[in-house]
Amino acid sequence: MFGNLILSLKMGVATKVAIALALSVQYSFSLWSVTGLPKTPPRIWVHSDIHPPNTGGDQDDLVAMAMLLQLSNLMDLRGVVVGIDTDGSASACPTTKDWLLKNHWADYKKEVANMNKHYGGYKEDIPLYQTAFCHKDFDESKPPKNINDPQFESMKKFIEEAEKGELFVSIWGELVEMAEIIHYLKAQNTPAAKTALSNIRVIPHWVIPKNAANCTGSPKACDYIYKVGATSEVAFYNIGDIGEKGIVQNSCNENHFLNVDIVKASNVGAHIKWKSIQYAKTPDMSDAASFLVPLGAGGGMANFKSDGSHSDSKRNDICKDRPQIFKYWERGALAAQGQGTYAPPYGASTSIDSDAAKLSSDRHVTFAAGTLQFKGDFGTNASVEIFNTRGQSLYASQTLESIPLNLKEGLYFVHIRDDKSIQSNKIVVTGN
Repeated sequence: MFGNLILSLKMGVATKVAIALALSVQYSFSLWSVTGLPKTPPRIWVHSDIHPPNTGGDQDDLVAMAMLLQLSNLMDLRGVVVGIDTDGSASACPTTKDWLLKNHWADYKKEVANMNKHYGGYKEDIPLYQTAFCHKDFDESKPPKNINDPQFESMKKFIEEAEKGELFVSIWGELVEMAEIIHYLKAQNTPAAKTALSNIRVIPHWVIPKNAANCTGSPKACDYIYKVGATSEVAFYNIGDIGEKGIVQNSCNENHFLNVDIVKASNVGAHIKWKSIQYAKTPDMSDAASFLVPLGAGGGMANFKSDGSHSDSKRNDICKDRPQIFKYWERGALAAQGQGTYAPPYGASTSIDSDAAKLSSDRHVTFAAGTLQFKGDFGTNASVEIFNTRGQSLYASQTLESIPLNLKEGLYFVHIRDDKSIQSNKIVVTGN
């Protein structure tokens, strides 16, 4: 049949060879139920109504923000705007950026070196802006804002990014700043403005029906986004409540759950402690759906229309991707703690270190005579998944057992997970 070469590493030991990547091979850690990660990281911009704890506002953003930072290597995160809110404390709202810089952002900076060493693809700095639209609604009858005014810096930076190429706008709260941006661009009527408008992809969470939480505080902004979406002036992807009902409340009743202890053990992940609301053992990170869809979850962007129309059937589509969503987050949190193996989701060039061919003395994987075997004690609750170099999952099991595989010649990756760590192994199958 086929011969074999096995490279494996002790659980949790970091070394570049463990990435299981050959030169110029593109690889994604796992696939969604329908599709894989996009070929290149999508450019994403976030509008959030996050508030400091205990100041009102929508506290689930505290969870979504931790998730965003630890999954940010899956995307090209161009900017985060905070304070776009009408629910929380009006006095606390303008302090949100400063609070985040001292908390989520400070903790991210503490852990980014670890995340790049043990996973890869994280930016050293992520731009953070404070909105000028705290406790305000949009009024189409008024002139557009002057984006050169420093208070509208986030609008100006957004437009610069939209002029460069496709930009997915993950909106966790009110639509006011998005409405102001579109209003401004339409008024300019220049080639650059038209290009920016054509590149914008508006993806708000929970703005349907129109009396949903993210529309009630700024109904004029919500009506305006629905209008420009229906007339195809801007691409408006209405994902509805799929994050809340599909991911958090588990609409499809699948049996995978986030290992909250792994996440909370990291500095960034510890911020989820402020969110007490849970459904089916899942912390409420519902707004995260608006950046998970551009990454391919829930069928990806192709599963949604660009005119603002919506179907509740999409809840189950993203619900089926809960296992992969949780895997990505757990892996980011483990990397932040100095665990896991270097395997950037969009691939990387590296050299092979001959020392990595040494097998672990207590735990390793072998592939011989067409059978994958696991040697040693991998602990309880261990599972295995095997991928090809395109990131396609070929086999997955919740137990470690001898697995007969009909593998063609080539490079494959074996990921073994337990409650606390991930081991990445590379196998190369060659002909006799």
